[in-house]
Amino acid sequence: MSEQEATTPARPETTVEPATPGVRDNPTLIIGAGPAGLTAGYLLAKQGLPVIVFEAEDQVGGIAKTEVRDGPGGKYRFDLGGHRFFTKVKEVDDL
Repeated sequence: MSEQEATTPARPETTVEPATPGVRDNPTLIIGAGPAGLTAGYLLAKQGLPVIVFEAEDQVGGIAKTEVRDGPGGKYRFDLGGHRFFTKVKEVDDL
């Protein structure tokens, strides 16, 4: 997906207006630091807009994370959710 495709509304009748002066002072609040929340925050910050991301967990990633559990013989790592995170946006993939 190109940057143009990422910024073009899915519905042609919906338009995205540039930020009005003074609006840039108020941060956009994003709930959740999963792949979608982090991508939204990244794209807004890239445009120079202030962003605050709220996350309930002690780590970012949403469903894409590694859990560490104690078990017989030591600690075990489980990679969760990574199979559900695919992107064609190079900038997001590079993150």
